[in-house]
Amino acid sequence: MELENISRREKIRYNPRLCLRYSTTAAQVRTILQGIRRDLSQRDEIDQENLYVRFKGFGESGLDFKALIYVMTWDHRHYLEVTEAVNLRIMDIVAEAGAEMAEPLLVESETSQ
Repeated sequence: MELENISRREKIRYNPRLCLRYSTTAAQVRTILQGIRRDLSQRDEIDQENLYVRFKGFGESGLDFKALIYVMTWDHRHYLEVTEAVNLRIMDIVAEAGAEMAEPLLVESETSQ
């Protein structure tokens, strides 16, 4: 078992989940990826060497993206500030491209009828 001493870490991993509607065009996907990558590359708080944002594939609810972002801080409050700013900017980039986030599939419980 590997233990992490959080008081000694220099960065915190962030894996945002992004899923866009199937109505999103390939051109919009390219624009969104480009915008997110550009935004993240300009942030001093983000580890640039271990950063990626990719169109992963076709999921149950929509077009799935995979991102790996490391926020260069040990302070959880600062981490939340940075990830909030990143999330809001991603929302702006998606809206500017004319696309929309997908809604997750809701699975009915076995007891509901």
